[in-house]
Amino acid sequence: MCAGQVRDAPAAPNPGDLLNCLLPQPRSLRASGGFFQLADRMVISHDGRLEPPELAAVHRLYDLCTARTGVRPDVRVSPGGRPEGQIALSVAPDAQTRAESPDRQGYHLRITPDRVEVVGRSAAGLFYALQTLQQLLRGHGRRWPGLEIDDAPDFAIRGLSYDVSRGKVPTLDTLKQLADRLASLKINHLQLYVEHTFAFAFDPDIASGCSPLTAAEIRELDAYCSERRIELVPSLASFGHMGRVLSLPQYRHLAEVAPDKAWEEMSWTERMHGFTIDVTNPQSRELLEKMYDELLPLFSSRLMNVCCDETYDLGQGRNRRRAEEAGVGALYLEHLEFLRQLCRKHNKRLMFWGDILKRHPDLIDQIPRDAIVLNWGYAPDADYDSTAVFTNAGLSTIVCPGTAGWNHVVNDLNAAELNIRRYAAAGKKHGAVGLLNTDWGDEGHVNLLAGAWHPIALGAAMSWNTNAPSPDVFDRAFASLFLGDSSGELVAALRSVAAATDLRRNWPEFCKPLTETVPRDVLSDEDLVKWRSVSASTAEQLAGYRAGDDADSRDISELTVACRLAALLGERFEISRELAACAGIPNPALARRLTRFADSCDRIVPEYETVWLARNRRSCLHEVTRVFRRHADAARRLAGGADRS
Repeated sequence: MCAGQVRDAPAAPNPGDLLNCLLPQPRSLRASGGFFQLADRMVISHDGRLEPPELAAVHRLYDLCTARTGVRPDVRVSPGGRPEGQIALSVAPDAQTRAESPDRQGYHLRITPDRVEVVGRSAAGLFYALQTLQQLLRGHGRRWPGLEIDDAPDFAIRGLSYDVSRGKVPTLDTLKQLADRLASLKINHLQLYVEHTFAFAFDPDIASGCSPLTAAEIRELDAYCSERRIELVPSLASFGHMGRVLSLPQYRHLAEVAPDKAWEEMSWTERMHGFTIDVTNPQSRELLEKMYDELLPLFSSRLMNVCCDETYDLGQGRNRRRAEEAGVGALYLEHLEFLRQLCRKHNKRLMFWGDILKRHPDLIDQIPRDAIVLNWGYAPDADYDSTAVFTNAGLSTIVCPGTAGWNHVVNDLNAAELNIRRYAAAGKKHGAVGLLNTDWGDEGHVNLLAGAWHPIALGAAMSWNTNAPSPDVFDRAFASLFLGDSSGELVAALRSVAAATDLRRNWPEFCKPLTETVPRDVLSDEDLVKWRSVSASTAEQLAGYRAGDDADSRDISELTVACRLAALLGERFEISRELAACAGIPNPALARRLTRFADSCDRIVPEYETVWLARNRRSCLHEVTRVFRRHADAARRLAGGADRS
């Protein structure tokens, strides 16, 4: 029903059918009967109180209406401020609702056979109502079912943190597409996680060779997001995870524990260790001040994520004696306060990841109450109720689940779903102010954006309405809105690929030498065969899929390549077990299989390069493709040995 084709429904749908077309799911929806027919000559009128984002959203609704139905509505301001068109838009703030309340972002939508009436409780509320109208237009064409929606979000802040540092830097066009999709899902907060991938003018060495984001691109993206009611928030590693910066010769002396090799010589795992800045060195503060002075003025947001997570080596090197005397917690708190003052200099409010506070709960009472804590945890059995530790202390807190894509070639949709739903429930229960979903790129960022759309959309849905939708309803709506698939078969297939293995760090395991295998108590022979076969069949299914109107062909290509990669991983682990069993015995069949595997590694390189470059700059693509070429060379060498053994 909601696959994107224009068709007339034969009868009034029930509320369940309507919900299949809507993400997020409204707080309240009632089917009222009848249909509103978009006429060839019709008017969209508003009361003149629309702000630029809403005016732009009206024009996007006009463009979609024209593209899908051929109808070109007349958009006008009604005299006297009372909308009189067939689609009437207005803003009527509730004086009793606080400005910071999520309810202020709500709206009321009523569709009758004669008229569509939309009233936002704020300009933002009207913007979100317009996203709902766009989804109804996609799902129902010219004939909209009669209904009444009363809607508002559960969380005031609904966001995504997207990693642009660990190998993959998106193009500006990709970031704009990301903003478009987030806006359609009523997301209002976006962070791009930066460690070093910004082109700092004061020292070009910081981002040299990384295809960094530029100041002009940040400004353009900030304006683009603002027009879509999205706050683009700066996010910069300012404590831990500063390895690239601190590995440079000019800054190596500023590391708590100095790197012993250049960044380019480190493995992905070594880079993930992060490296922490020496918080007691005045030159460290000078460096951070330069970085903040250059980066923060580019953002209109009044927020700043200073990160400060995983400072594992704090007090382990240059500050060991200070840590022994005053405690690691004191060092952490001192630097956090410096960053807070640095943010205040730029009229920004400090946000930071809360993992170190959970290790040092004695610090919580000393955290300034104007700070925002980001409480993260990515396992399905994470300590969700730890949110209460922060909210009970009076700290504004945002819960932060994840998309379960990093260290994987295909996102684990099932693990991500548990994590997102449980964090949303805990955040609501314990009074969190928002939900910030996270999409990371650990170990080279081999995971592709298309694999993350499902958990990104789920995070948006649960941050708006923590009670709905159910998994099956969400999958149907997602498949329709993102893939143009009314059958839901593609999402079911992707879930089966994720369910076929419990090997959480499958990409890092793949990168090891071919002679190293995964223990059978971690991945049995039977499960390994299943994983490979399910991944291969899903890749074939995707390769033959003809997408509906709302699908982006790049998504289908990325998902196809990701599943082919998963099958290749399964093949690699099977081969490594055969090599271990061979033990020098001649095995021509294994030699042939090694040769086929080498050929597969060669073939995946141009396929992967194509999907990477369709959305991203070249940046560190060579580091990923080098893994496949290395395996191809090793497999051919081993094939010769197996043939002659």
